[in-house]
Amino acid sequence: MRTPRHSTLLGLSIPLAQCPALHDGEFDHDPVDALERLATPLIHHPVLAARLRQQLGTALFTLMQQPPQLALDAARQQLGCELLGLVDAFIHAALTAETIVSPAKARRVVRLARDYMLAHPDTPLTVLDLCAQTHTSRRTLHDCFEHVVGMSPAAYLKVVRLNGVRQTLTSTDGRLTIGDAAARWGFWHLSQFSLDYKKLFGELPSRTLRRVN
Repeated sequence: MRTPRHSTLLGLSIPLAQCPALHDGEFDHDPVDALERLATPLIHHPVLAARLRQQLGTALFTLMQQPPQLALDAARQQLGCELLGLVDAFIHAALTAETIVSPAKARRVVRLARDYMLAHPDTPLTVLDLCAQTHTSRRTLHDCFEHVVGMSPAAYLKVVRLNGVRQTLTSTDGRLTIGDAAARWGFWHLSQFSLDYKKLFGELPSRTLRRVN
C-alpha cells in the first residue's frame, strides 16, 4: 500500500460478531456474505470518516493524558459503542438502501426504548442496548426516534445520561469528583461533557456541585 509522505495510519479491528449492521435481521444473507457484497471494498464517506478520525484521536489523547477517565466500565463501554456506531454506519451506507418505517412501528419502538430506560434509571445504557431490547438495527432505531421525538437515540440517551450525572452530583456527600460522576454515566471526554452539561442545564457541573455543597 502506498501512502503520501508524513501520513499517519490508525487501525481499528472489530470482531465480525460486534457489527450490528451485519446481524440486525434486515439482510437475507450471513455476515460474511454481507461483507463480500459491499458495493466497493473502499467506502468513501468524508463526513463519517472525519467523525471517526476525530473520535479515535480524542480517545487516544484521553488514554494518554487522562487515563483514569476510562478506568470505569461505563466509560469504556460508551467509547466502544460510539466507535462501533461510526463503523456500523459505514457498513450500512454500503449495504442498505433507504428504509421506510411506518409511524405505528416508530411509536412502538420508541415506547419500548423509553420503557427500558425507565426500568434502568441508574444504568448508563448505550444505543446497542436499545437495539437489542427493541430488536431493531441502528438505522431503524435512528429513524424511529427522529420520526417520533425529533432527535437521534444517541442524543436522547445523552440527555438521559446527563440527567443521571446531575442527579448523582446533587445527591453526593462532597467526596465524589465531577470526573468520577461523569465516568459513572459513560462520559469519558470531560471537556465535551462540560459543554453538553452547560448546554442542557445552563450551568457547568462545577457550579452544580458548589451549590449542593
